[in-house]
Amino acid sequence: MTHLDPVGRAWLDERLPSLGGRAAAFSALWDTLTALHRPVVIVETGATREVDNWAGDGQSTRVWDAIVTTVGGEVWTCDIDAEAVDVTRSLVSARVQVHHGDSLVWLPRVTEYVVNKFGQVDLLYLDSYDIDWENPRPSIDHHRAELDAAWGMLGPGSIVAVDDNRADVGKGLGVGLELARRHWQPILHTYVRAWRHP
Repeated sequence: MTHLDPVGRAWLDERLPSLGGRAAAFSALWDTLTALHRPVVIVETGATREVDNWAGDGQSTRVWDAIVTTVGGEVWTCDIDAEAVDVTRSLVSARVQVHHGDSLVWLPRVTEYVVNKFGQVDLLYLDSYDIDWENPRPSIDHHRAELDAAWGMLGPGSIVAVDDNRADVGKGLGVGLELARRHWQPILHTYVRAWRHP
């Protein structure tokens, strides 16, 4: 493995207690991606919103940045909130490309880039549309539409993960149903749900 910076697993381990329900998932995704022993490509929707809000928004963009700083690679993220974009840009390295706009418009463009440069993505992390637990359908439908918009960048071994899930409902409900229909393997069933392309 090529280590580009001494960030390493210790950096994540220091933050795990603050991550609440995301801790196990971020730990597993870190281990899975770094175990590839090569640079990785991560595409995310929904960027960091507040500095060090580990228990709230999870700071996933910063975790992905630490992964690619450790093993190499690129992160692409998009947020519709201009303030979140500015916050994220202030917190991440040059390995993270932060875009302002609608994820459903942006995903087809970044898919073309990823496919042309890398062939496929290693991790697609969907977390853009806040969920209203009393009326979750709009968020569920949005994340399912994001999966469709990004489908072309997925290939064997690709992981799709979706934040904000509870036992019976969450952002990943529609995504999970579609991936189960396509026989993807579920690999995380926590607050973050994830599936791997067979």
